[in-house]
Amino acid sequence: MRRSREEAAQTRTSIVQAAADKFRENGLQSTSLAELMSAAGLTHGGFYRHFESKDAVAAEAIAVAARELNQALTSAIEGKSGSAARSSALKSYLSRRHRNNLRDGCPLAALGSEIVHTSKLTRSSASKGYADMVGILQGLYPDLDSNSARQRAIAVACGLIGALTMARIVPDMDLSDEVLTSTASVLACI
Repeated sequence: MRRSREEAAQTRTSIVQAAADKFRENGLQSTSLAELMSAAGLTHGGFYRHFESKDAVAAEAIAVAARELNQALTSAIEGKSGSAARSSALKSYLSRRHRNNLRDGCPLAALGSEIVHTSKLTRSSASKGYADMVGILQGLYPDLDSNSARQRAIAVACGLIGALTMARIVPDMDLSDEVLTSTASVLACI
């Protein structure tokens, strides 16, 4: 019995990771349960043994994707302080690699407009990921009082998410690159 619980937990984890990748890559609405389960190496029929609904797996997948993003931001600033830490965070998030790699990128930039139309559970999951991102960015302003640092972090987080979204939307790669570099340059001054 214990082995089957462990296997079920591993299967659930595989489904959530596959969902995190597929949802960021293709969108919430455009990804079918069959595609999700196939990406996890499973058949469609087993989905409901693990989740009540697509929205339930979306909430968990967005949480996983947000943790991955925030771990990447934390790694980018590790061992750095002040403007060097801010510059590293901006360059990491607003990179061509991040722009070009939906599957491994920020779930808020990839799915934000779709998350608006999901359940409170999924929106809460995305909101927590955003709040954690703001917390990381707030730490980049140690010389400011807590309220001022938080205001800057909120503005920077919104600038990052918006710029990455636009850089992915525009088909002109020169303009897309300019969106990334210009935004990084301006946000570095905040």
